[in-house]
Amino acid sequence: MASLFSVLRCGLPLTAGIANILTVVTAALAGLALATVLHEWSHFAGAHFGGASYSVTPKPGFFVYEFDFENSSLRQFYSMSLSGQGGSWLAVVLIALMIPLDNAGRTMLLSAAVGSAVYGGVIEWPVLRRTQLSSAPLEELMKIDQTVLRRAGVLAGATTMVTWWLLPA
Repeated sequence: MASLFSVLRCGLPLTAGIANILTVVTAALAGLALATVLHEWSHFAGAHFGGASYSVTPKPGFFVYEFDFENSSLRQFYSMSLSGQGGSWLAVVLIALMIPLDNAGRTMLLSAAVGSAVYGGVIEWPVLRRTQLSSAPLEELMKIDQTVLRRAGVLAGATTMVTWWLLPA
């Protein structure tokens, strides 16, 4: 947070502080969007290259396919699911390698991608663990409720802010 308000402490005009705040907010949204889109497309790639049965939605939106649980194996489910996790962390690595962390906005871009990866992991890793015992991925996915999503959101938000605070800007 200190880096966000450093412009105000330096005695620069208020508009510079507002611009810095808008940069950080926009970077947070961009980091979240980038990691989430790469996460979802990696799920699709994992299903496709894993040989799973799926159908492409007639009018693609955010989710472009539906995984066919009845006609796909447990191995194919793991391929699809783990690929999504890999996609989230791939976004983090790409941002870290390609974007210099030389200001609060760029640091937030990376931090939000980390938070997005944590969000997906908090939701999906327990499903994978339970599926190892039950061999019923759809049944385990149906256990994701508002409590799980809220907990994932809190942990992702906290991770984003701690990462932002720890990274140099």
